Amino acid sequence: MDISDWAKNVVERKKQALQEKRAKDDKLDASLGKKWTEVCQAAQKATEQLNKEMGQQYVVFSQDANADKFSLKVGETDNVVRLERPNHAIHGGRGKTYHLAIVGETTVWKYDPVDYTSEQIARDEVEQAFEG
Repeated sequence: MDISDWAKNVVERKKQALQEKRAKDDKLDASLGKKWTEVCQAAQKATEQLNKEMGQQYVVFSQDANADKFSLKVGETDNVVRLERPNHAIHGGRGKTYHLAIVGETTVWKYDPVDYTSEQIARDEVEQAFEG
């Protein structure tokens, strides 16, 4: 194999890898908004259920106007959960990071090595805020 063939092979492999990454990123981008909305709605519902069981508004759920974060406030402690769109990730209130990934043909949240549903993330974050 001469240098010209080698260069063509290297370039073709790189082009294919970039094309595959673009296709994967496009699929993640298309799912991200829906999956984030599921997490927010589930967190709000979980907060309402805990408060109902407590008989008082113990955890205050509020969502940022731009919808890229929500807050779970308990007393003076504000647990902020943020969506990081460029990295397809959620940063939890206590430093846990969940990444949106493709498993088979499905997009799932991952906190390596475990797959999480949107509801599991919401419950996890609300429980951490609740327990302080």
